[in-house]
Amino acid sequence: MPGQGEVVYHAPETTAGGANAINFSQSVLAGQGETFLSVPLSQLSAGTYPWIRVSLGYQNYDIDFRYTDTVFGLGGLDLEGTIASFIGFNTYISTFTINQQSLTINDDRAQGLRGLGGPPPPAPGPPPPRRRRARPPPPPPFFPPPPPPPTPAW
Repeated sequence: MPGQGEVVYHAPETTAGGANAINFSQSVLAGQGETFLSVPLSQLSAGTYPWIRVSLGYQNYDIDFRYTDTVFGLGGLDLEGTIASFIGFNTYISTFTINQQSLTINDDRAQGLRGLGGPPPPAPGPPPPRRRRARPPPPPPFFPPPPPPPTPAW
């Protein structure tokens, strides 16, 4: 049954933000292909384990995305970025980094906080000037204008 068995790792927690939360500054981070935890089977109680549960508290990964520029007329731009996802039940975050940009929070954040980092989309300069709409000619008058006064004969 899920929920029964042994716990082989439990992330450090804190109440610094008020509630019980994963302490991100003490979390063990492992990159792609790196080992997060290694436990010799001899250290586990003998038995049959039909379930294994792994809970993540944080993920950081690169993505490709398309940005559609509507200001400078550049159209669709294919860009790269990094997503940082806090997916633990509650996480106390002092600071974290996305794509070499450090963010300071110093508080608890509920499950689901995400951030997107990456280079800003290229901009060729100031936006193009706004075009003024040409005003339509005024409508013809309802009554024709009076004739000009006669020219004096001197």
